Formats: sequence, C-alpha cells, structure tokens
Amino acid sequence: GDGGPATSARLNSPTCVAVDAAGNLLIADTQNHRIRKVTPVGLISTLAGTGSAAFNGDGGPGTSASFQSPQGLALDAAGNLYVADSQNHRVRKLAPDGRISTIAGSGARGFGGDAGPAILANLNSPSRVAVDAAGNLLIADTGNHRIRRVTPAGLITTIAGAGTFGYSGDGGLATGAQLYSPGGVALNAAGDLFIADTQNHRIRKVSVRAEPPVVEPALGVPFVERQLPSNYTPSAKFVVTLQAKAPAGTQVYAVEDQPPAGWAVGTISHAGSFSPTDQMVRFGPFFDATARNLTYEVTPPAGESGTEEFRGKASADGVDSAIGGLNTIALADLGQRHPADNNPADNRMKISEVTAYGAAWRSGTSWPTGPNPIPISYLTRAGALWRGGETYRLDPNIPEPPLWWVNDTAAAPQNRGSGRANVSLMAQSSSPPWVTGHLPDRFVPGQAFVIQLAVRPPANASAYAVEDRLPDGWTASSISHDGAWDARNRQVKWGPFFDNQPRQLRYEIVAAADSTQAVVFQGTASFDGASSVIAGQRQSRATSRLGRIGQLSSGELQIELHGRIGAKYVIEASSNLLDWTRVGEATNTDGTLVFKDEGSVRSQRFYRVVSP
Repeated sequence: GDGGPATSARLNSPTCVAVDAAGNLLIADTQNHRIRKVTPVGLISTLAGTGSAAFNGDGGPGTSASFQSPQGLALDAAGNLYVADSQNHRVRKLAPDGRISTIAGSGARGFGGDAGPAILANLNSPSRVAVDAAGNLLIADTGNHRIRRVTPAGLITTIAGAGTFGYSGDGGLATGAQLYSPGGVALNAAGDLFIADTQNHRIRKVSVRAEPPVVEPALGVPFVERQLPSNYTPSAKFVVTLQAKAPAGTQVYAVEDQPPAGWAVGTISHAGSFSPTDQMVRFGPFFDATARNLTYEVTPPAGESGTEEFRGKASADGVDSAIGGLNTIALADLGQRHPADNNPADNRMKISEVTAYGAAWRSGTSWPTGPNPIPISYLTRAGALWRGGETYRLDPNIPEPPLWWVNDTAAAPQNRGSGRANVSLMAQSSSPPWVTGHLPDRFVPGQAFVIQLAVRPPANASAYAVEDRLPDGWTASSISHDGAWDARNRQVKWGPFFDNQPRQLRYEIVAAADSTQAVVFQGTASFDGASSVIAGQRQSRATSRLGRIGQLSSGELQIELHGRIGAKYVIEASSNLLDWTRVGEATNTDGTLVFKDEGSVRSQRFYRVVSP
C-alpha cells in the first residue's frame, strides 16, 4: 500500500501512533517491522524499516535500517522520532533528516549500565517511550520491570521500579516500588509521570514533587564490562568476568567489584584480592593500557533466592567509571527438571541430551538453562541418570542440586542401578582421593612440561569427568584421552566417561614466559554428580636452566639461559666446583647472559648463576 491511500494499505499488528508538527500520523507497524507515515491527505509510506526482522542501518537512512518488532513512538521538540525497537532491546532515534542511530541499549537482553552511557546499557524488551520538557527520554523497560531515563547528555538511570516483578511501594520512593511489565509512559504539564503497570492492572503515578531529583554522577565512559551467567543456582560456583579495555593512552587503571552479600569468593585472576571487610574484589593497579579479562569465582549460599546485584567501578588515570554490562542475576528456575533435559514433559535423560550437554561443558559454551558455565557435577549427574535408566525425579529429601535428581526406581531397570544409590558414593568409597596430580616441583618459564592425573574412580561410579584449571597466560596441548582445552574458562577437560575404569590422564603445558613465583593448579573431578578436588602435587615454582656457553669475538662469554626474560642474575665462577667467586651481573634480555671473566684464560672454569 505504500504510495497510495492509507485506507487501502495493509498493516500487521500496529501498536503505537504519534503525530508530528506537520500533522503526519506516524505508526509503529510492529509485525511488519516498519515505521509508517500517513500524510494529512491520507497517503501512506514507509518512514523507516526494511521489513526484515533484524538490527542494522545505524548511521544511514531510516529506510535502509532494520527493526525487530518496533513498538513505542515519541517525538521531541526538535522533531526527532524515538522508537522502542523492542526485540532488538534498543531505543533508536530517527532524525528529521532521515538518519537513524541508537540512543539506548547495547543490544544484549538484560539489565545493566545505570549511571553510565545509555548506548552501553542493557534493556529488556522496551515497549514505550516518552520525552519530558527537559529533553529527557523515558523508557518503559518492560522486561526489567523498570522505567529508565536517558538525559540529553546520554546517561541512563532507573527512576521507577525495583527490578523485581510484583506490586508494592505506593507512598514511597519510585525506585523502591515494584512494577510488573510496565507497558506505557506519559507525562502531564507539571512533569508527573504516569505508568501503565500492565500486569498489575493499574496506572501508577510518579510525582516530581515526591521524587527527589536525580543527580547525575560525574563519571567517565565505562571501559569495563561485566559478564554473568543467565542465572545462578544456590551452592553452585560460577565465574564472573570483567572485560577491561582501558582507553588508549591510559597510564594506570584499577577495577573493583562487589558480589552480593554472603556470596563466597574463590579463585581470583591477575593477582587480584578479596577484602572480607567490604566484600570487594580488587584488581590492579595496572600500569599500562593493556586489555584484560579479569575473573573471579563466586558461590551463592545454599539458601539464596531471588534476583541479586553486583556493584563495581573502574578508574583510569584518576577518572572513575561504572562497570557496564550485566549487574543482576536471577535464581535459576530449575523446578523438577535437570538443565540437560530438553523435554520438560518426559523427565527422561536421553543419550542425545547427555552428549549435547557434555559437548557444551567441554567447549565452555553457555547452555540455555543455567547454571553457566556448566558445573562438572551437573554433567556427571546427567550421565549417571542416563546410565541409571533415564527416567528420573527430584528427591525432596536431598537439599541441593545436582544430587537431588535421582533415578525413578519404579521405572528404572533393576540391573542398571539408580542415581539415588549413588548420592552417598563419596562416603561409601574406602580409598579417596579419586584423582591424584603429579607435576615437577620446578618449572622453567617459557618451556613445556607434563602434568599427569591418576584417576581411580569409586567402584560404584557410573559416569565421571575431570577438569583442571591453568594459571593465567599458560597454554595446554597434547591432551590425552580425547581431552579438550576450554579457552574461555582456562580449563583442560576430560570426559564424560560412562564407566568406572581407572585412567592416567596427561597433558603438556607451556609456562608463561613472565612467571616469577609459585603457581598452584586447581582441579575438580566429579563422579555421578559428587565432586572432589584433585589431590597430590599441585604446586610448582619457577626456576632457570643454563644451556651452552661460548665466547664472543669481543672476548666476552655468553651463556644460554632458559628463564624469565628481564630477570637479573649474579654470575659466579669456580675451578673446582667447591669455591665460587663472583665475576659479574647480567640481565636476561633475550635468553642469553653476556659477561667478562678474566680468569677464564688461565684455567678451566665452571659457571653458575644465582638470583641477587
């Protein structure tokens, strides 16, 4: 119908309209993924959108851009049209000259970014927009159960809604109230905000006289983004990743992040630290602008529930900024079903589901149902349920996952055993530990060595897997038994093995060239869902090794040195291997030490190097 009478055109689920200063009617033609315009004389045309459900076109003409289910429309005094691009989780602006850009939303579905740039924030299915007299853009962030505000300077904050769905808060501050899928926003002449609280079947009002003014913090542009799993499970450990990309020219930066109160903090990368006093994880300071993926492990307590929030900030050359990305995480809705079970109707753990779950665990890929990354105990429990007869149920007498999923003994074949019988296999075994590690007590930075893990499963185990975590900057290769390297989580992984056979697992590792201290390897083995740490020799210390010695044309001596580049050494000489004399110092700049020894021309000499 474009180019003809609007009454003859076809629309597909239009959801919102607006009228511009020229009297044109603007339509969010939602399921056609377009914005349509009807002139005062009744002719219709496409103002923006190609009709394909996608995201592209920013910086170009609106007619070449793609939307995905656009809904809300609003105009400002300058004639800019704001569009709630709902399923792209963005708000976009169509300027009077026809060019389109993103005003709010990173495109990632979720919540995060308050107090920072709106284009880096996360939205969740925004459905309506409005513009107030001061030029602030108001967004009904429907899936986040919040109303967000974007200032003319481009900073975003929450002005209403606590972020959890429900109904509460009348008479108090709007930021503490509960909304439930708000689907509309409007303003009166006084600046009061009216909210269509859709699933609460109410219209709510935020009074500017009752709501204190929001003072925008003097923050820099965020350069750290937090990555979280889609949800969490009580007592199940997961990794928080902070992607730091400092601005070019940065001299020094640092990062601090605070997990929810009461959550246990485990391994921290990049020599970070945790302060129990203020519950803060800290990284740095780093005296450069190098990008880093900072990580730390957290474990929610057994009784945790609801949506929890992470808080943190970064600082570069004295300028603070909020951490972008995700800052909230919700409790996993596990219900009666193991996450690997893709069919909620059958309560059966089929082989295809177990192998798909195992492939995701090996590669570190996120699984549609949390927890993520996939815990090794969840993987082996899935294997045990499959081996035990496939049909399973949740045992209310077992307090925590994954052991609370047990085989349904009424349906399982009697000769295959049951998952329920394996709940206490850790206590039944008489010969722990089940995995013992072996590695050299000394390593040379930049050189390879072998790590071995001897696995002796409990006699009644039906499925097991093993994972070993490497220090930052180290790499693994030559992994035995069809093992895999999970680069995202820096782990070597084996299995799942659907038997209880002993195995001698091994892999080769290259120590980071800048390693200077002792390193500790941390690994876990899981048998039918019950996990234990890898025991044995798990620590090694950096050392150096001498190679060939030769004489340069200048008369100086040169020794090959395998060790940390940049380290300084004292060189000593002896003619009898008993009495040693210092002959100089040298720095390992390229894998060699160059020095002079006047005594070398008079007798046979032996040399050694020591740290000063």
